Amino acid sequence: MILNVTEPTADLARTPGRDVLWLLGDGRSGTTWLASLLSQSGGLHPLFEPFHPACVADCAFLAPHAYLRPHAPCRPLEAFARRVFAGEVREPRICLDGPPPGGARLLVKDIFANLLAWWVVARFPVVRPVLLLRHPFAVALSKARRRDWYWMDAPGDFLADDTLMADHLAPFADVIQRYAQSADFVVRQVLIWAVVNRVPLRQFSAAELPVIFHESAVDDPTSVVDTVLSRFGGRRAALDDALVNRPSMVSDCGSTLATARAQRGQWRQALASRQIDAGEEILAAFGFGDLYDREGRPNPAVLDALRSPSGGG
Repeated sequence: MILNVTEPTADLARTPGRDVLWLLGDGRSGTTWLASLLSQSGGLHPLFEPFHPACVADCAFLAPHAYLRPHAPCRPLEAFARRVFAGEVREPRICLDGPPPGGARLLVKDIFANLLAWWVVARFPVVRPVLLLRHPFAVALSKARRRDWYWMDAPGDFLADDTLMADHLAPFADVIQRYAQSADFVVRQVLIWAVVNRVPLRQFSAAELPVIFHESAVDDPTSVVDTVLSRFGGRRAALDDALVNRPSMVSDCGSTLATARAQRGQWRQALASRQIDAGEEILAAFGFGDLYDREGRPNPAVLDALRSPSGGG
């Protein structure tokens, strides 16, 4: 799932000199909204999806949700990542608030980098990742409503990645094979959600990769922002109502915080029972079956069983 892999040079192995907060999540998980709260209240300079394979020329050689083993060499990716985390990128799509000024503390947010996270952190220890999770059915439904956007839509590609299968997905080959061939877009997206979230949860310990739930952020944004910034050693400025309720630039129909709360669980009415049944079978197979209760409330304790005791890629 990755091309142009070559040996890194000593120069490319140099790491940036300041900590970087890296917000990871699947698409339509609320990363843009949360990144806005974190950057504006925490005094961080945001960089928008630098590892997007379709929108960033330096990452065009990557497939969506590409995977690399932690010690696999990839010189072009390492060179670009060094620029990103050193605040040296200047691409307008990445630098929506302008290029980072010298000495700025960075917040990088990505939706296609979950499977690269361990590889990145192994090379750039100043990068501090945080994973945002949203209910997989809500994610899948939101993607279905934005089908003209760029998403991975062929989970069968995971089966073609020998290293990813050997390292993480061999026990799930049958369920991937069965549902990758589904004609249902929503079901395929639930399968992709399960893969791209399970892998980093197995690679990182809870201390190395804290998890934030979108639902918790919607219920209590102040507490969640404080939690994330405290991990980063930062302090939060006041979160005023205008900032919290401002729709993100990629929100559905200008959705506000109030509508996000009111629409929780809407997917139950929007999806067919066959879609929900298939999705629940996938989630159970990957260990996510009890992650949310019937009211859509997350159960963080479920993640403890998913974490690898020793972590590692």
